[in-house]
Amino acid sequence: MFPIDHVNNPYRSPTADCAVTPAEHVGTLIDRALLYRKVKLPSPIDATIEYYGRGLGYESILIDGRLAIRKTSWLWFVPHFDFVVATKSGDLAGSIDVRVAPWLMISRFQITIEGKVVYAES
Repeated sequence: MFPIDHVNNPYRSPTADCAVTPAEHVGTLIDRALLYRKVKLPSPIDATIEYYGRGLGYESILIDGRLAIRKTSWLWFVPHFDFVVATKSGDLAGSIDVRVAPWLMISRFQITIEGKVVYAES
């Protein structure tokens, strides 16, 4: 009897040969506060993404504790952020959409990786 692995398995899915593609709605909320969210994304992404909107005139996105992008917010909060998530299989394009209500609460928060929504709250 021969061992079956993902390479020699004749019945494997063709998607096993493709690049990293995240599943939809897989993120787990780790922490939340006023104008702050921390979301853990499991494998194959395996990253922690933080949105920090309480800076004095700026908002930040952190990936695994490191600054990924910072934008200046002039009149109101920045609604969209584009960034790159580095994984073992290569870089993935990501974005965060944020809507803030007039009473300074996040009314919509969505993380998208490679065009798939991996975390959303509204």
